Amino acid sequence: MDEDRVVMGAERKYRISGITSSERKSTTVHTMYAHRPKPSTPIKEAMENFEGSDLTIVLGSNASATEIETAANITIQLTLLNHYVRSFEAAVQLYEVSAEQTAAAREALNANKDQAEVVLEIMDGWPLIAARDGAMSIYNFGKVLSAMDESIAGLQILKEHIPTDLRRDARRLFSEAFPDFIYVRHGIAHSGERLKSNVAGKHSSLESWSNGHISYEQSEDAPISFILTDVLSQRRYSNTWDGKVRSYEISLASLKKLAAARDKIFEAVIKGSSEFIAKPKNSEPL
Repeated sequence: MDEDRVVMGAERKYRISGITSSERKSTTVHTMYAHRPKPSTPIKEAMENFEGSDLTIVLGSNASATEIETAANITIQLTLLNHYVRSFEAAVQLYEVSAEQTAAAREALNANKDQAEVVLEIMDGWPLIAARDGAMSIYNFGKVLSAMDESIAGLQILKEHIPTDLRRDARRLFSEAFPDFIYVRHGIAHSGERLKSNVAGKHSSLESWSNGHISYEQSEDAPISFILTDVLSQRRYSNTWDGKVRSYEISLASLKKLAAARDKIFEAVIKGSSEFIAKPKNSEPL
């Protein structure tokens, strides 16, 4: 039995497309859903400035060309860590502003239907855009964080003196806040590829799952295989990848955790030895 129906969600319609097999007694479901809640974080609070310090690495005159090149690469990586924090800050701000506007427009539907519908037509998809872009910034931050380990290992003078506990704390903060960051990114970057006939089963989930608006309860008699695409419920963004639901939260709390991981790395580099000095940019070299 084929079914393609539109179901009214909490504040927005979502589409469920499914195919039920009488032979297998199973159902495959593909859900695309976007819930636009009122933002729980005040806009003013979300506009907090998460700018970090710009650092540059200064080596002594006896440094080799390889050391200078590695130090320059670490400087770029530090700059990129800060860039991706600021990019995620922009995503959170976009989410806050657009969610605030769409929530207000819904409340005004009865009072001024035409004007409210214009606002919804323009901004209704922006929270989802913010969530997708935020996920990519988190992924890029994580990859730079890993690349720094390799760079630091190649600069012996820094490796010997940089506080390992601070670097470890940075990785812990990041991994605890964003455990699915790689898979969330893959679900975005390769979203269409999941529907190829030879890989669709790999990226669908057979787990029981619920986000408060959609739920899948598994049973042995009628298992449900489902794929999520751009599911945004409250602040939780989800896709399915490699057989599981992969999620992260776009929020001020997530932004603070990302900034905290960045700051641990900056602190570690600043506390380098006297022979390896991290200085604010535009300062005089020692």
